[in-house]
Amino acid sequence: MKRQFSALVILAAATLTGCATEPPPKSNVSEEMLRKMLSGHVLVSTDPYRTGQREGLVDAMFFAEDGLFFQCYTVAGTSTDSGSGIGAWRVRTIPSVGAIGEYQTNHPDKARDDEYLFRPVKFDPATGTFTDFAPWKGEWIPFKQGHLQETWPAAVQERCPKLQLPDGVAINDAQTSIRYSTLKKQDPNAVLRNFE
Repeated sequence: MKRQFSALVILAAATLTGCATEPPPKSNVSEEMLRKMLSGHVLVSTDPYRTGQREGLVDAMFFAEDGLFFQCYTVAGTSTDSGSGIGAWRVRTIPSVGAIGEYQTNHPDKARDDEYLFRPVKFDPATGTFTDFAPWKGEWIPFKQGHLQETWPAAVQERCPKLQLPDGVAINDAQTSIRYSTLKKQDPNAVLRNFE
């Protein structure tokens, strides 16, 4: 499969050049729990800072158990265009922050430690809301805000038809909207809340 750069690479540049001046938020899940939450699941999300025609556009990442992720995302800028890519993911603990998800997209098969972007995570089991945080202009902001589920949304499959998902990833045909809030309502039972 062809590996492509993603929106996360753009964030790497921001991390290296601007980094947050305030400490990152503390994750509220353990390393073991975060690994369990991500592995074999799809993060369906949106960037809460998008506006205009881009507001609420849905993105998705499937976290394979072998340490690769597959994503469909809205490209940076002002368009509603989408891109796709494959990268590596892992979970670890930083004592001052707690459990973090880390992603990198340059060459997943040879990932260097300094290429991973670290993301503190907040999870609300009552609603299933999953948020990861990234540095932006001196502060940590919600970067991906959404939920985890077991299936890949049909709308995302349509947005990124060239992304070849691993065998066994089911498509959720009920989720046809490209807007996150509508897509979530199309199948509210898809939201995973309990990982105990």
